[in-house]
Amino acid sequence: MSPEQPLSLPEAPPIVRVVLGRVEDLYPGWRRTVTVGDASVLVHVESDGVFAIENSCPHYQVALNAGRRRGNYVECPWHHWLIDVRTGECMHNPRISAKTFVVSEDQGHYVIDTPLPDACSLDTPSPTAHVSPQSIPQQE
Repeated sequence: MSPEQPLSLPEAPPIVRVVLGRVEDLYPGWRRTVTVGDASVLVHVESDGVFAIENSCPHYQVALNAGRRRGNYVECPWHHWLIDVRTGECMHNPRISAKTFVVSEDQGHYVIDTPLPDACSLDTPSPTAHVSPQSIPQQE
């Protein structure tokens, strides 16, 4: 490469951004299902952060938003498997897990940013979906 040619960097993949809500409006116990790209995502607000997992049981792909909360877990409404909302890990079989999404805080809002589905690599592991905010308002 000659010194006259500029260095070219690979383009960043297109990103999908979903705004979950204002920080002050999301309280522990708040739970919603949102669409991120092609995925249905279940969002949970806990006293120590905001967590997001794919709204599909990794066992039989049943929607988890119909399941009951059991501590840090959501229970699959079909086979009662417990999925950790923080890590996506299945309590009954730790070798399988639900996909997680990173939740971040941006200008007073919680958001999920993720590459468009066709820009994702199947070899890329899913990061733990978690943000530890300075404070999450308590529901009064």
